Amino acid sequence: MIEFLNKIFIPFAEVLILTGAFWITLRVFRHTRGIYTLMSLLAICGLIGMAGNVVKLPLMTFLSGVIINNLPLIILILFQDEIRRFLASPMVWVRRFTLLFRLRRHTRRKREDMETGVDEIVKAVCCLTTMPEWRNYLWEHYGLEQMEERLSNTNTGALLAIEGITGLEDFREKGVPLDCSVNYRLLRTIFYPGSPLHDGGVIMRAGRSGLNIIAAGCRFPGVKSENDGPVHTRQDALHGMAVTTDAFVLMVSEETGSVMVPEDRGYRSHRLGSPEELKKRLEEFLRQNLGTSYVAPKEEHAEAQGGEVK
Repeated sequence: MIEFLNKIFIPFAEVLILTGAFWITLRVFRHTRGIYTLMSLLAICGLIGMAGNVVKLPLMTFLSGVIINNLPLIILILFQDEIRRFLASPMVWVRRFTLLFRLRRHTRRKREDMETGVDEIVKAVCCLTTMPEWRNYLWEHYGLEQMEERLSNTNTGALLAIEGITGLEDFREKGVPLDCSVNYRLLRTIFYPGSPLHDGGVIMRAGRSGLNIIAAGCRFPGVKSENDGPVHTRQDALHGMAVTTDAFVLMVSEETGSVMVPEDRGYRSHRLGSPEELKKRLEEFLRQNLGTSYVAPKEEHAEAQGGEVK
């Protein structure tokens, strides 16, 4: 049995290995400048050797033999860049796989952080308004009770803005700088009527750790009213911010408890009917303005399958 393996299997395996190595070598060195030099050199050596044997020129035969014997060194000189790239390719593949895994893990973690920030904003808005459909959402989806959270029976006015592509540095500098993750209790504290910051707006930014509050008590720009009716400060700032920036702006009315977002390029207001609508708009804004930084679950699955997300 051992003799059979030595005579049949081992030579067959060696032929397969050499064939694979030869095929890989051709794949690596094809379409390179050195391959044509090598082919020309081998052709010249063959012609010199044939001429030396036919015409009986010992010097030509010796030169061709020297070239053939030093062929490995010649290959190293001609293909040093290709050989270096070929030897490094396995570790490059491993590095690419590692980076792809880290990117996928980072994207998943980024998505989870963004979803946490969106939930914190939704919880804060539900706490600030007294509208039943918003208050009930706290218990049904987050398990928060009104008595345990000591929620007020009156509406609390609020004005929130999330940076888009252009940024809100001009308005951030006029407020109180902060650097903390979004938390619904913190937002409630900022907009508490007794707080010195409750009259201004809060600016948030999407960072590496999700949504962060970067400033509070900020003064947002206003727009002139197109009618002769009264202009409310927060509603005026809601429209002004939407007209002058690409930020996502949200307002909670202190009088009615309505949750408003701008529409028609900021010249009109839209009243959100449910927390689900607010959450959907926040996620859509993050996807459009942050690109790959925020990936929805179904989009992440499509990317993992190599598909195109439209």
